[in-house]
Amino acid sequence: MSREWTEVEKSFASKVNYDPSRDGRLVVRFAPEPSGYLHIGHVKAAMLNAFFAEYFDGIMLLRFDDTNPSKEKMEFEKSICEDLSLLNVKFEGPTYTSDYIDRLETSMKDLIRKGLAYCDDTPLEEMRHNRMNGIESPSRSAKTVEDNLADFEEILKGTEKGQTMCVRAKINMQDNNKALRDPVMWRCNVGVPHHRHGTKYKSYPTYDFACPNVDSWSGVTLALRANEYADRIPLYQWVQTSMELRPVNIYEFSRLNLTNTVLSKRKLAWLVDTGIVEGWDDPRFPTVRGMLRRGLVPEALMKFIIELGPSKNTNLMSWDKIWSLNNRLHDQVAPRYMAVDAINHVIINLTGSDNLPINLNKPKHPKHPEMGEVNFELTDTIIIEQEDAQEFMKDELVTLMRAGNVKITGVCSDKMGVDKIGVDKIGVDNEKMSVCTHMSAEMAFETSVKDTKKKVHWISDIPDNYKFVLREYDHIINKRQPEEGDEMSDIVNRESVKDTILIGEPSIKFVKEGEVIQLERRGYVRCDRIRPDDNLRIFVLIPSGKTKNMSVIQTKVDAEKIAKGCDAPSDSPKGLSKKALKKMAWMKAQEAAGNNASPSNEEVASKKTDE
Repeated sequence: MSREWTEVEKSFASKVNYDPSRDGRLVVRFAPEPSGYLHIGHVKAAMLNAFFAEYFDGIMLLRFDDTNPSKEKMEFEKSICEDLSLLNVKFEGPTYTSDYIDRLETSMKDLIRKGLAYCDDTPLEEMRHNRMNGIESPSRSAKTVEDNLADFEEILKGTEKGQTMCVRAKINMQDNNKALRDPVMWRCNVGVPHHRHGTKYKSYPTYDFACPNVDSWSGVTLALRANEYADRIPLYQWVQTSMELRPVNIYEFSRLNLTNTVLSKRKLAWLVDTGIVEGWDDPRFPTVRGMLRRGLVPEALMKFIIELGPSKNTNLMSWDKIWSLNNRLHDQVAPRYMAVDAINHVIINLTGSDNLPINLNKPKHPKHPEMGEVNFELTDTIIIEQEDAQEFMKDELVTLMRAGNVKITGVCSDKMGVDKIGVDKIGVDNEKMSVCTHMSAEMAFETSVKDTKKKVHWISDIPDNYKFVLREYDHIINKRQPEEGDEMSDIVNRESVKDTILIGEPSIKFVKEGEVIQLERRGYVRCDRIRPDDNLRIFVLIPSGKTKNMSVIQTKVDAEKIAKGCDAPSDSPKGLSKKALKKMAWMKAQEAAGNNASPSNEEVASKKTDE
């Protein structure tokens, strides 16, 4: 049964002007070259094809355009199939363009016999110059059909003579569209065995010749093409017309350009080869595997692509909308947990009840009680964030999330080494900064949480608390709009990873690898891996989409969000107050002095590079 379609989806589908009752069953194809890992640029093409196939009750074919053995590998074929499955993209196949080579050879001979193709031995650079300036090759008119057929046989055999030639279409060397100036249709490739056929073939058709032929032969009725190649659409149609093939309708879509992102395989490979990233699945990468490791769900990608609409204009997009859609989806299913900074926190001594510790239950998700509950306890000592403690005043009521209200009865601070006991509020003056060392509070559960302005996360100070790593990523490219001529060494961000050690409630140790949870007031995180030797979990912070530059290196809880009690911190340190900047300066000074970690924390941190 077909699912219900939104008005946005219906409007989008109408743009292709396809009617199954008129045009027959829809058949689309996704035809990547198996020369690299799928990235977000490929994803748009794959998901658009999958969307139209589902909407019109058609099928999507997966076909590998594998006619360039110099770049292609079996491992990329495998990874592409796996990535499409991870994206929930349904397809039939795969099939291979290389399996059509024998038939394509016959078609090329037919094209030569029609006088619409010729063999040319013009050197490459000279050919480029001539095409740019509309200069015809002497071979264009000097050779007979028999000469060209004989030369084509030399190309097919990969002989010494054949390796000096290629086959070019005979169209119009003065056409304003330079793609139609006698493009290359077939060329030798003798030195590199094909990853499927070995050395069976010595030459291969180009994409421009193979694609329109194979599309028509394989039953494709609608071909989606990125409009960055719009000038080659007339060439696609010329081949089908010249070969008297069933024409295939074409739908153009705009290329997806994203800020701070490079999609060039060469540039991405440089990042891998230099060791700046872990590999092709690094969470900073725009590859499918990288994005999924960072916590992106396929449904968010599909929503983003459909909501972009059918515009053919190529615009530079920021990542914020993708991550915003993504977080809305996580919000529906991610269980909630609490954790605090393992280094920069404050102990509160609780009084006012003879019943401590108190066993409490909380739902894993406030809107979905069917997800179950987590048991935890409130003890006479609890831990909160230093940033939260900095905002508390003596005699103030504050809410401990999932528990109740407490009244602050005492604050101990250290102003650059000078103790001040019982101050009304921890703060900053013009010369020195106060840091809270510990606090005391009295339980006030009889009061309403609706009456408090500050609601904070916390954990009890118990031996069963679980220590883990929160890993945050910034853009790997520090230039908003990279250009073709940029040197990667000039635009790479070499400080794009930040690890923070957190202490969380004991139940976090049961989170499975790949599971997404919400850390209250920090954001959504994905369990990226679990170290087998010590069961240490490394969680990746998922960008929230709340700032357009998507810079996420910020591990501190935003004090302005205390009153909200549940939202993640902003993704960028932009707009910090003088007070916040002084806090950051103090933290850096502590780190420089070597006061940033206890021995147990250092032990955890020292092992993070051994994952």
